[in-house]
Amino acid sequence: MKFARTGLRIPRIMGFAIIIMLLCTAGITPKNIQAAPNPITDSRWVVVASQEMVNDPTLGAQYYDAIYTMDTSTNTVYGPFLMNELTTLSESGTPLGGDIFDVAITPDGKTALLSSFGNQLVHFVDISDPLNPVYLSSVKIDFYAEDIAITDDGHYALVTDGGFTSSLFSIDITTRTLVCKLYLPVFEKDAGGNPVRGFANAVAVAPDGTVMVADYFNGAIHTFLMGDYGGLTYTGTHRYYISPNGDVSLTPKTDYKAMRPVNVSIAPDGKTVLVSDVLNYADTNLPQYTNQFGVGVYKITNPGKMEYVNVITGLSHAIQTITFNETGNQAVMLGNFAMTYDETANPSIVYSNDRLYVMDILGPGEVVFDPSRSADLLRNTQSQLFGVDGLAVTEGKAYASYPTLSIDSTLYPERYLSVVDLNTLEVTQVDWGLTGSKTPVGVAAVIPHYYQYIPLVTK
Repeated sequence: MKFARTGLRIPRIMGFAIIIMLLCTAGITPKNIQAAPNPITDSRWVVVASQEMVNDPTLGAQYYDAIYTMDTSTNTVYGPFLMNELTTLSESGTPLGGDIFDVAITPDGKTALLSSFGNQLVHFVDISDPLNPVYLSSVKIDFYAEDIAITDDGHYALVTDGGFTSSLFSIDITTRTLVCKLYLPVFEKDAGGNPVRGFANAVAVAPDGTVMVADYFNGAIHTFLMGDYGGLTYTGTHRYYISPNGDVSLTPKTDYKAMRPVNVSIAPDGKTVLVSDVLNYADTNLPQYTNQFGVGVYKITNPGKMEYVNVITGLSHAIQTITFNETGNQAVMLGNFAMTYDETANPSIVYSNDRLYVMDILGPGEVVFDPSRSADLLRNTQSQLFGVDGLAVTEGKAYASYPTLSIDSTLYPERYLSVVDLNTLEVTQVDWGLTGSKTPVGVAAVIPHYYQYIPLVTK
């Protein structure tokens, strides 16, 4: 979804209350393009959520939801798959499609979870055979599903909303059932003494059970500790504020704006936390200026606890998604919404293409950013989806889709899945089709690994 960014003033934290509630017809039949019979190799694969337009002779253009799989050794794309199974129909049989967003894959590489935004569903798909994915089932929730995070042991999935919702759901992946509905706490009071409850706009979970929830509207990151049976215990709220010239404060100050997190990511070390902050700041008194953005850096110190490290400031793009290479020594970041203003020229605003950045991670919470290590993705987008990961990394390459469905097709009428070599930063564009016909959104890499199935936190 697209929301306006504002510089709201947020009071300091004055208290909190913990609230946790346990819950412990025939339509169009589009033709799926099935892959030709090929032996499965040891290649890595990525799974892509996509919107598909089907021209029906009676109803006209109809949007379906689908997934594709891509063999990363050859950049060969297969699909679309499961359009009928993933698309919900109205009572009249018209497809209510076009809203599959996030893709999350279980640690064993066998199951993909997909968020269906408008239909309030989480779909389960067996991807054991990437050339023949099999639909399993879905779980119904009571808000617009957008972001999905899976625990390191593959037992639970946490799901958040893309709007003004103060709750998130915990799903048992093994049984494909809801475990509980979790309400964010009242964590402070506003200037009038009214309680302020957190919003859940994106979520990430560390191997030790630390859960981070991005709260865009209150400009905060809320932390929790995940216990047995998928329950959460609130452990704190974190904020920082940025001035027009890029100075950072941990407390509110005059002319400083609170962070605006749309996503949060945890490095493979299980300690380094990076916040995708789309707050723009600039000295607007200058005749020419460029919007600047930052990435918040935190470090998990104990289960459920994290501390502020710093903010990487001065980025020309708002970072919507951050992911990591397998060794964890690189963070790969997908950025858009770059704008330069010139009050002395006409036109006064210049938009720059989306970019992919590479940042080094030297140790827990220790990052080094060189803005020159970037790649032009040959497209321009101006908004972000909450928590949806449109970026996957495997075997030294990044696979970037789009951070939004609101895409201006004037300059770039074609859609692409961009493949970036992280050593050379060379970009290969995999053609996805015309705007309005197809749009790749969530992307996840299938990187199976063996794990021991144990609870995250024992009592």
